[in-house]
Amino acid sequence: MSSYLNIYLVPKGNCDKPKDVPLVSEVNKPLLFCSFSRNHPIYSAISEALNPVWAGNEGVYTQLTEESLKDAIVELDGEIEDLFHKIHEYELHSSGNSECIEQLVQYKEEYNDMLSNVENLNFMKMFVSDIKNNYTDFEKVLCNIS
Repeated sequence: MSSYLNIYLVPKGNCDKPKDVPLVSEVNKPLLFCSFSRNHPIYSAISEALNPVWAGNEGVYTQLTEESLKDAIVELDGEIEDLFHKIHEYELHSSGNSECIEQLVQYKEEYNDMLSNVENLNFMKMFVSDIKNNYTDFEKVLCNIS
């Protein structure tokens, strides 16, 4: 069974709504922003940091916060550090060994992908911060697993 981490943006709705309105109302339906498959590092990092609700076919969500995104970034930073050490070890021992060189190339590609994933999470964190400071036309960022 395949599952996806879905990220939603909630546009600003009625500014006069009461404080006890749930995460989502008819006025501000969430818009799907992006999805990550189960084997994607961002899926793993956010799942570890936040434990998002499993939605199935229902409209239930977990709110992404700056703090939860910071935790996800720390999770990926740990993986990047591990890759960095593996790359260093393989660089020391790869001289003339084609298998080591192939593995080194693979680790370097993974390393670059992980840096890109951290950049994506930093973008999301910055966006959540902008929402918190009322700099956007969005109200919140939500996620769920389906």
